[in-house]
Amino acid sequence: MSNMRFFFLLSVALGFLEGLFFYSLLPDRMAIHFNASGRADGWGSKHQFFIFYGIIVVVMSLLFWGLPLVIRLVPESLINLPNKGYWLAPERKKQTLDRLSDQMLFTGCMALLLMDGILFLVIKANLSAIPALPTEWMWGLIVVFIAANVAWTISLIRSFRRPKE
Repeated sequence: MSNMRFFFLLSVALGFLEGLFFYSLLPDRMAIHFNASGRADGWGSKHQFFIFYGIIVVVMSLLFWGLPLVIRLVPESLINLPNKGYWLAPERKKQTLDRLSDQMLFTGCMALLLMDGILFLVIKANLSAIPALPTEWMWGLIVVFIAANVAWTISLIRSFRRPKE
């Protein structure tokens, strides 16, 4: 198993373990939606919240785990890649697809870790007397997520430049 698959599975497990650990500590009726200033403006049962969260994590996991498998099955004409002819030549195709798979799993890890962070902030808010989402932490998560994806995009483009002969 590649390192990226391990980290991907770890990010999936983190969210579920987080939910299992905190579920019994949360009130039955909890804040599930917050306005831009972090104040709770939507309420629901913790059961509904965790079912919805679980569905999102399962769908995201299937998407990001499945895309690397699907890319190996699609025709090369559907793969958009810089210098595609060079990188998908028979002698480099497996290594290229492995690298693309790792890149997709990295994106999935970042998305799942963002979801894990949001889950933690929602749980933290609901464990306080007056539920409020710490907006500075929320914006911090979003900035880190965007920065990681910008770095990922630059890395992806640079890694598929044609090497100098």
